[in-house]
Amino acid sequence: MSAYIDALDNALQKGEWLILRRKVGSSPNVQNVDVRVRAAVRPVKAEEVAGAISMTDSWAVISPTQINEAQWPGGQPPTGALPRVDPRVPRQSIDQIIRTSIDNRERAISYVKPPFIVDDEIVRIEFTFVG
Repeated sequence: MSAYIDALDNALQKGEWLILRRKVGSSPNVQNVDVRVRAAVRPVKAEEVAGAISMTDSWAVISPTQINEAQWPGGQPPTGALPRVDPRVPRQSIDQIIRTSIDNRERAISYVKPPFIVDDEIVRIEFTFVG
C-alpha cells in the first residue's frame, strides 16, 4: 500500500461510514453488492454546481482500501496497468451510496471524478451523490 493511501486512510478516521452499493443481475434476480467504506463527506459548494451537480448534492472522498480488501464488486482487483474502466471505481447513475449515520436511504451517485492514480495504483476516489 502506498504512503498516499496510508495518509488518506488516517485522515478519513474522522469521517463517516458509507455503504457503496452496486446492483448486479437483471430482474427478478437483482442482487446488491455492498462494501462499507470510510469517507469524508461535505455539501457541494456553490462554485462547484455545474452539469449533473446541484446544490442538494454532497461531495465524498474515499480510499480504495476497503474496496480492495472486500474485492468489491467481485473477483480480484486488477493488477498492473489500470484498465480503461476499473470495476472498483463507483459509477455514475449505476451505483448508490447509503449514509448509515443519517437515514440508511439509497442515494444516486451523480458524478464521479477520474480517480487519483500514482504508479498505476488508485489512491483516492471522489464523487458526488444526491442528498
